[in-house]
Amino acid sequence: MLRRGIALGVGVLLVILIVVAVHGCLDSRHKAALRKFNTNVGTLMTDNNQKVIAPLFETLTSGGTGSDMLQGLQAIDQEAQSDAKQAQSLSAPGEMSQAKHNLELVLNLRAGAVNQITNQITTALSTTDTGKGSSAAAQQAINRITGQMQALLASDVIYSQRVLPQINEALLDGGAGHQQLVASQALTNFGWLDNAQVTAAIGATVPVKQAGGKVAPGTHGHGLTNVKVGDLTLQTTGTNHVPSKPPPVFTVNFENQGENPEIDVRVNVTISGQGFTTIHLHKTLPETKAGSPAQAIIPLTSPVPTSPSLVTVSISKVPGEKVTTNNHASYTVVFGT
Repeated sequence: MLRRGIALGVGVLLVILIVVAVHGCLDSRHKAALRKFNTNVGTLMTDNNQKVIAPLFETLTSGGTGSDMLQGLQAIDQEAQSDAKQAQSLSAPGEMSQAKHNLELVLNLRAGAVNQITNQITTALSTTDTGKGSSAAAQQAINRITGQMQALLASDVIYSQRVLPQINEALLDGGAGHQQLVASQALTNFGWLDNAQVTAAIGATVPVKQAGGKVAPGTHGHGLTNVKVGDLTLQTTGTNHVPSKPPPVFTVNFENQGENPEIDVRVNVTISGQGFTTIHLHKTLPETKAGSPAQAIIPLTSPVPTSPSLVTVSISKVPGEKVTTNNHASYTVVFGT
């Protein structure tokens, strides 16, 4: 009886050890699944940041023609659609199901926005590229592009206020502990929510016509004279060293080289580089007089970049302008003390 009792006790102990081991294995596997989902989400969003969001705004501000932009946007569109499909295929533990659902919504919003922008860009730039086309259609296309920026903003809100908190909560509740969460923001410059700034950023020109519906006869256009920051005149060759304090103010000097006055003339300053979001600045002059100099003073209202930057200055094409090679220039700039 004693031996039987000992054997029974050993058997019960073995069963308990097996149950504990199995439970521990399952618990460990579950925690690993939670961590893996978070890692997969981080990888996917990093890919989306690098292959969709950053190239999207770089392409839109490249100053290229409608056909050039369309080609670039079509490649970005394919990446965006691929990311949206990948989000759907992710394997998620039960606690992550709501986070996965919202992640799919985020990437679907971004993919849809990129697709619509791609579909509208040629029309938006039609009057810019050819001097022809419907100004009403171009304006409508610009309105639609601006509208899609709202979708990108919505994706940011859902990702930051739903996806990340839900992932973090599931990790903690599941005993997986604090893990690194990958942030992602598609719209960092709210100027893209304004039609006028979108028009300037993409280099579009919606013609202003005379009462008869035709562009005024005679030559039209502007030529860039120089760009100054304080007393420093920027040079297109070499590197320009610009003080960061006080905040830089760009003085853009140009000339109306046509035979007609021009109204609502947009002057654009774009600052791009590594490690910061491209900065878009612009100012609209109510009028420039035929054959006369003009000046636009544009302060840098965003944080001053700390890495080498490419500053591109342009005067948007006006209706009837034939030559645009002299209305823009680019400068390599290092901002510092």
